[in-house]
Amino acid sequence: MSGISFTEALDRALELLEQGHPLEYCVRQFPEYADELRPLLQVSVDLQRFADTSLGPLRASQVEPNWDAIL
Repeated sequence: MSGISFTEALDRALELLEQGHPLEYCVRQFPEYADELRPLLQVSVDLQRFADTSLGPLRASQVEPNWDAIL
């Protein structure tokens, strides 16, 4: 896919990742931006993996501050 901006390529590559495509597949779709996309997409993969494994299910009360107690 040529003729698109880097930002558009990044958006499309992130969408492909969300659809379950492997990182290298996403990078190959935009060869003109491969060197720039790869590390950014890797961060996205790593963050998703971290979110899936380390936090577990959280209730809103565990994440949001108790503003009444703070103020």
